[in-house]
Formats: sequence, structure tokens, C-alpha cells
Amino acid sequence: SKYPYAHRFPNGVVGSGLAVFSRQPIIELDFHSYGMPGDPLKFYHGDWFAGKGIGKAAIKHPKGTFDFYLTHMVANYNTYSGYEDDAYPISRLRQMVEFAKFVDMSSDSSRPVIAVGDLNVEPSSRMYKAVIERGLFQNSMKQRLISAWNTTNSEERATFNHPSNTYHKRGKRPEEIDHIFYRPNRLESLGTWRSMTEKIENLGISYSDHFALVAEFRIIDPKEKLTDTDNIGNSDLSQFASYYYAKTEAYLQKLRSLRKSCQVATLFLLGIYFGLLSSLLDSSKVISIYRLAHVVFNPLII
Repeated sequence: SKYPYAHRFPNGVVGSGLAVFSRQPIIELDFHSYGMPGDPLKFYHGDWFAGKGIGKAAIKHPKGTFDFYLTHMVANYNTYSGYEDDAYPISRLRQMVEFAKFVDMSSDSSRPVIAVGDLNVEPSSRMYKAVIERGLFQNSMKQRLISAWNTTNSEERATFNHPSNTYHKRGKRPEEIDHIFYRPNRLESLGTWRSMTEKIENLGISYSDHFALVAEFRIIDPKEKLTDTDNIGNSDLSQFASYYYAKTEAYLQKLRSLRKSCQVATLFLLGIYFGLLSSLLDSSKVISIYRLAHVVFNPLII
């Protein structure tokens, strides 16, 4: 009852893993699927089948409607040896560019904008510095998305694999991979902090392998003087984005070809399977099983 308005963003086989809960009415929804979700051959990673993407919810606040974005990008899987051996650097970089472009194209420049998510990338990484700190997270009005953190202490900002978390893995350091961004033209950050760091009562375990991240904002009235947004020329960033888009296009085409092969192989195997079933079961049971298989496999073969 505390958050009467909610929406889960379904996508892929098991869902996108994204949901929004709000005290105020949600008046508009949108979703963008990432074009390079991972590697279908590494099915044990799950990213290819999870349907990751970007969710958008326009929320009607008493002080005006604001655009809220949330995402979960492809995981690393190789943090034991450091980010130099990241399993999906190209996929995540493209997802970061897609995220920036989707926020730019779908947000209203007159509205407050908040964007949150598990980016699976840390502020100290070259990818973060290139895409976020150098200004790609700005729209055509040169209004930047900036971090809500007002501290640079990495120990205070780490939300994943924290030593006090019961899901902490030995040999792995704490990571700052969860982020909250906002546009300062209509919002003022009042503070950001970790939450849900305590253990579940009577169970003695953490709520999740990630601590929650909370930020508080003040909505700036349009009549107030807008904050200078540290405009950064984006010509270099446009070249940067174009370079990596071109670099990943060949890889993406390879994945599309592989997906077509998977489609043909899946349909062929399903044909053999149902051919065998039809010789053992009556037609009504075969049709029921086919409908169930269609629900399960449809996201994989379409």
C-alpha cells in the first residue's frame, strides 16, 4: 500500500529483471531492448535470454511530471582477475551508448529526469570516464546526466560484493556498479546513501547480493534560475560513439547469423520431437504440449 503504482517490464524468456514502484501515478511506459545482449553460446550466463533493456516510466508528481529510467546491463563474469578481462566489454559499451541515446530521444527536456541502474561498470573504469564523464550522457539541449553521489569515497559507494554482505565472495573486492543519475536543470541532489544493509531478521542473511541505493532530490521550479550544466562539446564523443558502433556492427551481424542458425536448429528439433510425440500420444495432448513449448521457446526463435 506504500507504493500503490507499479509495473514490471516483461521481456525475453524470464523477464528483463526491471520493475518500478511509485507512490504517484505512472502515466506513461516504454521499453527498449538492447541490441547486443550477450553471447547466445554462453547460455549459462543467461544475459542473452534475460531480455535486458531500458525501462521508462513517466510519473505524475504533485510538482510536475518527471521521466524515470532504469536499466540492468550485461554482467562482467571475470571480476576475479579485474576489469581488464571483462567478458563483454563491447556489448556493455554499446548498451551504454543505447542507454544515453534512448534517454535523449524519449525524455522531455522540460521535465526532471532520473536514470538509475546496475551498469556493471565502475567510475574508475575507462568506459565510464569516456561515456559518462566526457559528456555522452547529455541531450541535444546539452543538459547532462550527472551522478547523484556527493562523495568520491569508493568504500561508501560500493554496493556489490561488500564485505558486510552475506553473499560476499572471497577474493573479490567491493564494486561501485550501481548508479543514480539526474539532470540538474530541474533537480537538486540532497543526498545519496546505501540502504538495506542490515540482515533479514531471524534469517541472518542479506536481502540481496547488492545493497540498495537511495537518493533524495528537490524538484526545481521552472521559474527558478536553472543550474549551469557544464556543457561539454560532444563532437569528440560523437566520433567515439560512431567508432564503437562500427566496430561492434560486424560482431552484431555475426550474432544475428548465429541466431538464425539457432532458429532453424530449434524448429528442426521441435519438428522431430513433436513427430515422435504424435506417434505416442493423441492429437489433443500433442497440441497442448506444442502450445506450452511455443510460450517457452518463442522469445528465442523470433
